Amino acid sequence: MAGIAGGGYYLYRYYSQSNTDQTIVGNDQQQDDNNQNTTGTNTTIVRSDFTENFRDGKIDDWWEWNNANNDQNVMNVDYVKEELSMTAAASTSQWTSDDTAPTLGFLTDQDFLVEAKYIFDPRVDYQHGGVGLFDTNTKEWIRFSRSYDTHALQGQYDIANNLYVMEKRIGEGIIKYNHANFLDSVVYMRMQRKGNDVSFSYSRDGVKWEELDHVTKENLSKEVEVYLFAYSTASTPAKIVFKNISFSVLD
Repeated sequence: MAGIAGGGYYLYRYYSQSNTDQTIVGNDQQQDDNNQNTTGTNTTIVRSDFTENFRDGKIDDWWEWNNANNDQNVMNVDYVKEELSMTAAASTSQWTSDDTAPTLGFLTDQDFLVEAKYIFDPRVDYQHGGVGLFDTNTKEWIRFSRSYDTHALQGQYDIANNLYVMEKRIGEGIIKYNHANFLDSVVYMRMQRKGNDVSFSYSRDGVKWEELDHVTKENLSKEVEVYLFAYSTASTPAKIVFKNISFSVLD
């Protein structure tokens, strides 16, 4: 049954369940709309479809904001523009041993498809923003970002403005997968998980999609965190805008 609840429009009223030994943060959670900083008490496991449209000026309870202990990493929801913005402070990163990037994520133990519209125009080296999957057991991640990154310069036609898939493997470091030259500031991103298979696609209009890469992660945990992120290793911050985030459970 369709209905309105929290900050989005839900296809199903039974949209989430909680772990029985943990606490769910309710609608009375104290928060600052301009810089939400949850403390790890948000443990809702999302198991059904939802769309986050930001029309009521806040995000729903299952999202957990992590500012990486840096007050200059900020997040804001704008109900007029119907968008969420995330600003990563200067000298932030998500790499082999550095985890100073702000993130906004939720837990799920389902196969899923997540899609979002992003607005990001990186101008200096090693600025990234996008969507990722974090294995809560192994602490490894795989992510898809709109970026400016000279790591991608491997052929004569490569440019630093690109879309990029990377993975962190414990004991192996960063694995770099496919990238695509990309100059537009608006991009639609899609991440799909089916068992151990994770695929990443992109679109310029949200209608015609092109797969960028498909990765098999052996022994991927059933419970993972889907997260949005941004970072800038440069001396200037990076701001990314998210719109129309949707999550669909796959059969």
